[in-house]
Amino acid sequence: MPLKNIIVFLVIILILHVAALINGLYWLIPWLDIPMHILGGVWVAMFFGYLNQKFFKSPSFWPSVLLTLSFVALFGVLWEFFEFFLNHTSSLQKFGSFQGDLTDTMADLFFGLIGGLIFILLDKVFKKNKIKT
Repeated sequence: MPLKNIIVFLVIILILHVAALINGLYWLIPWLDIPMHILGGVWVAMFFGYLNQKFFKSPSFWPSVLLTLSFVALFGVLWEFFEFFLNHTSSLQKFGSFQGDLTDTMADLFFGLIGGLIFILLDKVFKKNKIKT
């Protein structure tokens, strides 16, 4: 996948996230957090796929899956730390609470991993179809 497409996808996610924050959509539509974390997981897996293809060239499917999901999990944890930081930074509390309870945090990590799996499966299907055509 070209780096340009990965950057465009990130910009789309960021625009959606900022629009949701500004309009209070995360609080009006509590489940909106779920597709956003899925999209984030897809993006992180997409970015790792790019890095893997460009620099690491993981030789087989299953190690690549494990590394991709590990990368997604790492970014998910870092994102949750970021939300925790925002909750405890007084100048940013005007946006409201960024992080819920432990259940919310675990669900965010879970849905990020689901996004990573979605990318892995789609990538596998597209690569398989590309080889056949």
